[in-house]
Amino acid sequence: MPQQTLMEYGTVQTMANTFNTTGEVLDAVAKALEVAIMAAHAAAFFSFGASEMLAQWLEGIKPHVEKLAKMSYEVHNDIQSAIKFVQTGDTDGSRRFC
Repeated sequence: MPQQTLMEYGTVQTMANTFNTTGEVLDAVAKALEVAIMAAHAAAFFSFGASEMLAQWLEGIKPHVEKLAKMSYEVHNDIQSAIKFVQTGDTDGSRRFC
């Protein structure tokens, strides 16, 4: 018996756009963290090292934010591919969503 896949394209496209927006926001957060890290390094001399500890703490957070941004873009691309594959009837592209 053949399987039929139904999809509300608009709803799924909105979900994909949400992941793209999330990636953009996380990229902006990573850039803001970079600015804050540079400012904390610059202020370390005047704060007797307290802001250096803050800079190191922020440096620990930044890679996680960048990783989440990358993952958000990846999910966006995967959902976009899934929409395309359902529209065109291509079953070979369904590797990610089984």
